[in-house]
Amino acid sequence: MIAYVVPPAGKESVIPVGIALGLPWWLVALSISMLDVTSGLFMALNFDLSLKIPLLGRWIGRFITGGMRYILERPWLEKL
Repeated sequence: MIAYVVPPAGKESVIPVGIALGLPWWLVALSISMLDVTSGLFMALNFDLSLKIPLLGRWIGRFITGGMRYILERPWLEKL
């Protein structure tokens, strides 16, 4: 799981390597899925804190503003 978090490695390399090392495929897939779900929940629950990061927060704020403007110009998207 640590190798999955390291930037050059990813699902494309960690899953085959784990299986080649003799780990069951379902254990590798479940571990990576749980890591993805956990990190996604962490980001979703702490999104308001990310807006307070000096450079990244302004970029995220502009992205949100642009997205809201795009949706307001296309009311049919709001139903989706």
